[in-house]
Amino acid sequence: LIGRSPAMKSLRESVQRLGPTDATVLILGESGTGKERLAEAIHAASGRAPFVPINCAALPADLLESELFGAEKGAYTGADRAKPGLVEEAGGGTLFLDEIGEMPLVLQPKLLRFLETRMARRVGSTKEYRTRVRVLTATNRNLRTEAENGRFRLDLFYRIAEVILNAPPLRDRPEDIPDLARAFLRQAAVRVGKNFESLEPELVAAFQQYRWPGNVRELKQAIERLAFHYDGPIMRAAWWEMPPANAGSPENLANYLRSAAPATHPAANLPPTGPGGAALYSGLPPSRRGRVALAKKLLQDNVEDLTWIAAQAGVHPTTLYRWRKTGKV
Repeated sequence: LIGRSPAMKSLRESVQRLGPTDATVLILGESGTGKERLAEAIHAASGRAPFVPINCAALPADLLESELFGAEKGAYTGADRAKPGLVEEAGGGTLFLDEIGEMPLVLQPKLLRFLETRMARRVGSTKEYRTRVRVLTATNRNLRTEAENGRFRLDLFYRIAEVILNAPPLRDRPEDIPDLARAFLRQAAVRVGKNFESLEPELVAAFQQYRWPGNVRELKQAIERLAFHYDGPIMRAAWWEMPPANAGSPENLANYLRSAAPATHPAANLPPTGPGGAALYSGLPPSRRGRVALAKKLLQDNVEDLTWIAAQAGVHPTTLYRWRKTGKV
């Protein structure tokens, strides 16, 4: 939980107070604010084990029930053996239900009963079992509004919200951005295998002026994209173009990420040409075919730095290696 802002200091204090208890905590916050990281911090402060997360939006209702509570052999097509549920696997530890607001309405009464009794029944079984597990939940939805509209049970809301923690959006804590950016820079340097040591102060200032609709996740991705495209040791402000103000919607943000071309900025510590004298290309081809064609052209130019070629084509180096192995380039 990186940050020196009052909001983050308060969160860290709450984590230390709540960790050793068995309180059911509901974590609220926009997408990308680090709700799962907050849940992990509460779990770490509890001294329990293990930590078992599940995304309630990732599975349909029938599969979600069997994932949570388990299933007996033959309970459904493909169930060739008995399967324990996550509430069993998390016994003695913490079960984290992410995107709880997406849980199908038909399954909510079963979760409510489990929270009240800690008793559950595998799909296809007539016997119940008991498990001791601490439950944390998270959502970016307003569950009171969802309840008023008949999409979430109000009694379940009250049960999971014994304590409510709010993960603040990044735009409300710009003083945390320098520390976050440095941490993400270290991670990006390891991931891409480059020597990045610091960020230009002007880049940090630009980061602090942006609203970050994707919150901490968007900041991390922005730094990783620059690390892929450029070399260190300093990450430059000239490489980053602030996204437009209307980039907050998923569609607009996706369009921006597809069209963003860091190589069009002045490359403060890059030569005007790439390895072997190959010209720097000023944008990412919009399609997979275009990326393949660009990688093939650079290889034909006898460029030997495959990491650089992958960055120019806007793909991961392992993708480029796979293309070479399969003869695409």
